[in-house]
Amino acid sequence: MRALFALPVLASALAAQPLSEDLGAPGLWQAWKRAQTTARVLYITAHPDDEDAATLTYLARGLGADVTLLSLTRGESGANVITGDFFAALGKLRELELEKAAQYYGVRVRHTSFTDFGFSKNVAETWRVWDQAKLLAEARRVCDEVRPQVIMSRFHGSARDGHGQHTASGEIAKALFAAPGQWRPSKLYTGNWNESDAWTIQPPVDTYDAVLGRTYAEIGLEGYRQHRSQGMDRMLNSPLMRRPRYYKLEGSHVGPASKEESFFERLGREAEPPIELQAALRDVGRLLRLEDPKPMLPALERALAIALRTQDHHLELKIAELRGRAQGTWRPAQKSETPHAPLSVAFDSEVSVVPAGRASAQIAVVLRSFSKEAIAGRLRVTGQPDRDFRLTREGEELRLPYTVAVAKAADYPLEAVATIADKTYSTEVRPITAPGLRTTYLRKPARHVVRVVDVKVAPGLRVGYVMGTGDDVPSAIRQLGVPVELLSPEDVATGDLSRFTTILLGIRAYAAHEDVKQHNRRLLDFAALGGTLIVQYNTPEFDQNYGPYPYTMTQRTEEVSEENSPVRILQPNHPVFRVPNAITLSDFNGWTEQRGSKFWMTWSQEYVPLLETHDTGQAPQEGGWLEAKHGKGLYIYCAYAWYRQLPAGVPGAYRLFANLLSRRP
Repeated sequence: MRALFALPVLASALAAQPLSEDLGAPGLWQAWKRAQTTARVLYITAHPDDEDAATLTYLARGLGADVTLLSLTRGESGANVITGDFFAALGKLRELELEKAAQYYGVRVRHTSFTDFGFSKNVAETWRVWDQAKLLAEARRVCDEVRPQVIMSRFHGSARDGHGQHTASGEIAKALFAAPGQWRPSKLYTGNWNESDAWTIQPPVDTYDAVLGRTYAEIGLEGYRQHRSQGMDRMLNSPLMRRPRYYKLEGSHVGPASKEESFFERLGREAEPPIELQAALRDVGRLLRLEDPKPMLPALERALAIALRTQDHHLELKIAELRGRAQGTWRPAQKSETPHAPLSVAFDSEVSVVPAGRASAQIAVVLRSFSKEAIAGRLRVTGQPDRDFRLTREGEELRLPYTVAVAKAADYPLEAVATIADKTYSTEVRPITAPGLRTTYLRKPARHVVRVVDVKVAPGLRVGYVMGTGDDVPSAIRQLGVPVELLSPEDVATGDLSRFTTILLGIRAYAAHEDVKQHNRRLLDFAALGGTLIVQYNTPEFDQNYGPYPYTMTQRTEEVSEENSPVRILQPNHPVFRVPNAITLSDFNGWTEQRGSKFWMTWSQEYVPLLETHDTGQAPQEGGWLEAKHGKGLYIYCAYAWYRQLPAGVPGAYRLFANLLSRRP
């Protein structure tokens, strides 16, 4: 599924609007705070939405500190509850969400080139994937550019961080402090501590700012809610978001402390403007009137002249902004991006799977114009005759179908190249956005693989699919030659479900759709009357015994994050491993990112567990694929990551999924 190419103009307009906190008197008030300090903070996390929003807002808007949030990744392997974007596209979307959240916090955002590869239970697994030395070098370059007196890490750098990449981010923060590059930070703090633990400072994030009209925690929460793809807009009243924050001083070059009132204690002149400029700013402060800033302009001119003499560009920018706001000439910078190409060339997917025995595959190339004028050219696809095309307006899209001949089980790589006049275009330029966010563009080569796989499906299948939070599984079902119909809320509530042999619920369907919860009984009745109901992985919203018999997930559901984890077939003679495809352990080779997520913890005897797998050091997990007879039909919970494996064209996963799809009572 692709992200929306076109959204209402209002969405872009909203994305471009500065916040009320940054306009008029509140904006002047914020600029005045920033002008009085040279305190700089580098705050390090692993992913977007890891950050402590309240503390960041307190630092930047409460204390006027210059804060840079370094998220090592863009969260490419997270969930997505608002669009069908995953992997690189999801990373782009989450980058935009963090950028919008940071606008509320009042901080800047940086990233490294490293990718979120999925959940890892320990840091050893993370360092097997990430090059630790290279990541540290990238983080050090950011540190040398930012020149922070204070480094803050959201995580400890220990096993209690709960995610190997979280732990890695904590280790990187400690390494930056222990062995700095060109710049030596003075203090290191780690967060995520409880009151009962050893801690040094509890930032007063609930302080009310009379000019801004809210507490810093409230502003931060509004920013944190911008992580909508991760469902954080639903956390407005969550106690988790309103708990006190605690930070521990882990390292200091300015002396130890058991307790502190400020992150900048004992920094002295490090966090202050030069003495001469401080005196000039005191003159400005005596004349500061938020309702009428003009009397402070002469004093501001003198302060700016002094700032220019310091040759400190950070100071010059701060005083210049304050003057511009006082004059009424300052305008917030608007970040925008253009496609930098008149044409996008893309296949309709990266991989298409063809069951062995078919003579051809149906694929398509999608051309999209970014030119304000009409364009025409020729398109060449590997092994296909050239085709002429013409697009008359910006935003117009043309879908060109192709039939690709195939033979034996193998991969057939394809490339697409468009020629307009004497220029060639062979890159997909894909807009990524969501309401309230600006538009960015994902670019990747126009390449496709047709993969012939030895896979069969049972005849006569008719599948209904309830989309959850977005996945590409219906496309995979169609590639297997099985008709699939997407079911609407009305279909689930009152439609004729008996026309289907099988109904699948998409990932996180019980979190995404109230109608699925409300009409769960109709789905169970479908199975009881002879149908096969398959429920893919669900988050703890599903932990309400929606199945025909009792089960539990708990709030800390298990997952198996090692894609090459050992697998044991618990019921070798079970039909799902025999027909229509004879499954062997080799079908679990070549999986990507993970085996599965949100396994059941306990279940009643009516359920039969079919597979066992586990990560290194993890107890055996049998709760990922269970089947139960229900009336005349079947109920199946299968938390294995089809939504990851099928778009990647993993052959064994297709064979397993085909058998799952083919299950009949």
